[in-house]
Amino acid sequence: GAWQGGWIFDAAWGARPLAWLMIRRMYDTNKINFELYGTTVTSEKAITDTYWHHISCVFSYNEDLENNMEIFIDGVSDKKINTPNVGNLAAISNLRIGGGIGGNYFKGKLSDFRIYNWALTAHDVKELNESMQIEPPTDVMLENENSLVGHWPLDVSNGADISGNGYIGTLNGGITLSQNGGPSSGPCLEFDGTGYIDLMTYKDSFITAFHGNVSYTI
Repeated sequence: GAWQGGWIFDAAWGARPLAWLMIRRMYDTNKINFELYGTTVTSEKAITDTYWHHISCVFSYNEDLENNMEIFIDGVSDKKINTPNVGNLAAISNLRIGGGIGGNYFKGKLSDFRIYNWALTAHDVKELNESMQIEPPTDVMLENENSLVGHWPLDVSNGADISGNGYIGTLNGGITLSQNGGPSSGPCLEFDGTGYIDLMTYKDSFITAFHGNVSYTI
């Protein structure tokens, strides 16, 4: 939707200055930043229009240190890098959609945020992107059907999770429901640059759910 920038998702580790996970749109370049454990990948494409775009960020890990971070925009791979960093989730101190600690909150509209504990394939991402083109989004058969950790449609005025895992977020600050502002003119949540959805209550459950690989799609 019409977004200006700031943190889309933030999971910060207070005890590890080089261990964090953030997805954000940069104010100065209009590009997507995917930051994980001190390594950053920045999209080649700049998003300068006010149309809806589907963003997926994928981290894949294996024991041979062939770890990859990849950004997909509208179902197509935009940028992929290799990183040796793995990090430790145990010290997580912040878990939010739409805002980071110390400001730089997201301003714009968000819809349908999902977290997986499996590295989505290019085919998975393509299918998810196509499913978002109608309202409401259709179900998609992924390679690993049990990989969904949390699914927040962001189409009601609360932090409802429809994954079945019960990770209901708490809305804080300036977030309102836009009835016709979402994809295909459906509802979505609009962030005014001061609000965020807090998921910190479920920190321990999130840590248990992850097995190294992780994917985020919005």
